[in-house]
Amino acid sequence: SEKQNQLSEELRLHYKQGDISWVSGIYVLQEKHDFLTDVHTIPTAKTTQFVASNDTRADALFTQGSWQLAPALKATAGVRYSREEKQFENNASLDANHVTTHLFTVDTDADWSNVSPKLTLDYTLGKTAMMYADASKGFKSGGFNVSNADAQFDPEKVTAYEVGAKLDWLNHSIRSNIAVFYDDYSDLQVSAFSQPGVLTITNAASATNKGVEIENLWL
Repeated sequence: SEKQNQLSEELRLHYKQGDISWVSGIYVLQEKHDFLTDVHTIPTAKTTQFVASNDTRADALFTQGSWQLAPALKATAGVRYSREEKQFENNASLDANHVTTHLFTVDTDADWSNVSPKLTLDYTLGKTAMMYADASKGFKSGGFNVSNADAQFDPEKVTAYEVGAKLDWLNHSIRSNIAVFYDDYSDLQVSAFSQPGVLTITNAASATNKGVEIENLWL
């Protein structure tokens, strides 16, 4: 069973004049998450119970601007600062043959911060084609598992690269979107079963994700 409440607010300011446009803003999130998890193991008739809560406060500042460097060439740059705080509590117990044994108690907190930049260049050829190249960084905060006393896992980070094109064919009746991407992860968060019925998140040292995507729309 779970109970979750959250409140978020985002304020943004937009500006445009001539060849320059930008947006800046702030983001705030408060979340409270309480959950009760019972793991029943068959045929031993054992029940492991986790009574836990996770409170989160997240704040972010961001800005992104675009400059029309030439009639066909545009540059976009942005940056986001993120900070998250989490307070985690967990009480674990084991019920076997109607005898309850306390396993462990966790009462801890952690915070993480990150700066994520982004840079994009796009070039337009008439009214039928646009090519672009993009580089950016991303951040996913760490957290806590309920399955063991050593509960914490680290943030996940990615550096992403993408080049592509958007093309119109046959008097704009066909649109083709083509992209080639490469994502380089550090501390990738991976889920796996640590015991029957219990998923645990750990960090892989590194990972890559690469591929090609082609999308066609025909009107």
